[in-house]
Amino acid sequence: MSVQPAEPAPMPRFVSAVGDLTRRGRRRVGGLPGITAAADAIAARHCVDLLAKGLEQDPHDPQRLLWLAEALLRTRRDMRRWTRLRTVVDPSSLLVRTALTQASRLGDETGDDPAVRLLKNAVSRARPALPEPTAAHVLARVYLQRGRPQDALRLARFAGSKAPAQRPDALITAALAFVALKQRDDAVRLAERAVEQGNSLGYAVLAPLHATNRSRLSRDPAQHAKQWKQLLGQVGIEDRVRYHGAARTRAEVALAVRSAQWRKLNTTLSDALEAPVGRAA
Repeated sequence: MSVQPAEPAPMPRFVSAVGDLTRRGRRRVGGLPGITAAADAIAARHCVDLLAKGLEQDPHDPQRLLWLAEALLRTRRDMRRWTRLRTVVDPSSLLVRTALTQASRLGDETGDDPAVRLLKNAVSRARPALPEPTAAHVLARVYLQRGRPQDALRLARFAGSKAPAQRPDALITAALAFVALKQRDDAVRLAERAVEQGNSLGYAVLAPLHATNRSRLSRDPAQHAKQWKQLLGQVGIEDRVRYHGAARTRAEVALAVRSAQWRKLNTTLSDALEAPVGRAA
């Protein structure tokens, strides 16, 4: 006598929904936690979420517009280095999406890249305030990002001459303008002067300049790499906050990434539970 196999127990809705979500595959994979951890880590390190929140509080502040634009551009640069392929900021990063949402509310240039839109708005807000030194320094940094280092250098020098308290920050911008102009010795000189006047970000300018010194690099690459790391380690977080608008320690970056990944996990599971469960083929 044969025994009929028992009917399989109904699959719990949660398990079935997750299976259905999996079958939908690549269409949703970009938003899954874990897969986007690197993008979230890069965005967290550049504080795009914090700067977006700051801009939301004061959307007309040219400095806040500039800070967020620069953070998005640094994030894009690091993402390119990480992937060697991507040409835009990864929208699957939850922290980046916060910034892009804020940027999309600004201006009428809907066809522009979000960072470009932010820079344009920074110019429109800063230009009427000239010759105020802070406005001049904002414009200097915008010109630097837009590939106009000579104009950036001119305005940075003006800002530093008119506001002694802002001079160390203006020296950083002027040093970066010389980097863009490929005038290494002048860049080193101004970065060192910025350090002497109390802005440790000068070390961050000096580090890559040492890395491109081929004669020193060929003598002792290991020692050279160690020196680069030591220079970056001397940059104070308070100087990063003042110049870039926000900064995080490594521990704070890790916490921000965990928070972003947890929110993605919750969203993914909610989608799975709410999705209609189709019959398996």
